[in-house]
Amino acid sequence: MPAASTPAPTTGHPPRQPDSRQGLLGATLGLLAVALFSLTLPATRLALEVLPPGLVGPGRAAGAAVLAALAAGILTGRSPGHRRKARNTPNPGTARQCPGGRKPWGPVWPPRDDWPGVLLVAFGTVTVFPWFSTLALTRLPSAHGAVLLGLLPLLTSGFATWRAGERPSGRFWMAALAGSGVVTGFAVYMGAGKPRPADLWMLAAIVAAAAGHAAGGRLARRHGGFLPIAWGLWVALPVTLAATAVMTALPGAAGAAGPVAGPPAGPVPGPAAGPPAGPAAAAGGVLPSPAPVPWDKAVLAWLAWMYITGVTQLAGFVLWYRAMALAGVARTSQLQLLQPFLTLLAARVGLGEPVGGITVLAALAVAAVVAVGRRAPVDVVPGPAAQGEARLLAKG
Repeated sequence: MPAASTPAPTTGHPPRQPDSRQGLLGATLGLLAVALFSLTLPATRLALEVLPPGLVGPGRAAGAAVLAALAAGILTGRSPGHRRKARNTPNPGTARQCPGGRKPWGPVWPPRDDWPGVLLVAFGTVTVFPWFSTLALTRLPSAHGAVLLGLLPLLTSGFATWRAGERPSGRFWMAALAGSGVVTGFAVYMGAGKPRPADLWMLAAIVAAAAGHAAGGRLARRHGGFLPIAWGLWVALPVTLAATAVMTALPGAAGAAGPVAGPPAGPVPGPAAGPPAGPAAAAGGVLPSPAPVPWDKAVLAWLAWMYITGVTQLAGFVLWYRAMALAGVARTSQLQLLQPFLTLLAARVGLGEPVGGITVLAALAVAAVVAVGRRAPVDVVPGPAAQGEARLLAKG
């Protein structure tokens, strides 16, 4: 009974070319995930105006791990009896459809064969990208980060070829290169500026994120969208907790990107309204107190942190990995080319910022490139990773 003879709906293993309904559902979920991701950079910048980088970077992954544990407990109703039943179930790592349409969420820890992929998710998606991108954004504007973010779909397609057993056609690669070029050129036109040393942090974050995306999409073929990101969050929790504690305790950690890091810019009633304190004032023991954080700015910063924790780091990836399982990692990754334009659209709707004609033309060009790329052939070829997956599927 070879793995190839097992029907795809039973095993969860994707066909060589997804059918139209599968592809449409995958595209819909992918677009929704990209819309959620499009607010990540602005929300991160907003949170950094008040909160320390340790809490905004690795801290969001630690918070998402707690939310994932709560969600798993609510959805499965885990109890000691439930865990004993799961241990006695053959091959509990494979998510199957149960009678009545209920889906099991699987074990707390992944099956042994899935650990390499889970570690990639924990390393790239959960740890390195939030941490390094936060460090970069303390020194870079969001538009500058968008230059390198334009490379993420192309790099994800490369990792899908290497690790997920996908073989995109030449037409797909041409469309991917064209889309990355349009997004990068648009970001430069919008004033991203010259290369800076902090670009290395952002580039490392994007390479790690691409590896995590490809690994998570492959895991989602068998385990759905929730378990791959939940496993990654739980495995990385000791690291993210330690990094959060260390970075938050560093001197000058609070308000790294905003006005809270120093005294207020404007005049302050009372003695502080005079000239700024200098060495003489310091010698006399009179130093300006740190500016209190306005309550509205603090509320916005915490709301932004809650967004990047619960939505960007957890809910968005549940949709994203599920979309990759349905439509393929390489195809789905190209939807992220639309992310900068969705960010600008959100700024137009929420903040009333103008959107110029160049933005509209660039968005239309990217949409056309994405449409071409999604119609280009992408085969699933059993490579070393896919063969191990097929053997595990055959056992079930």
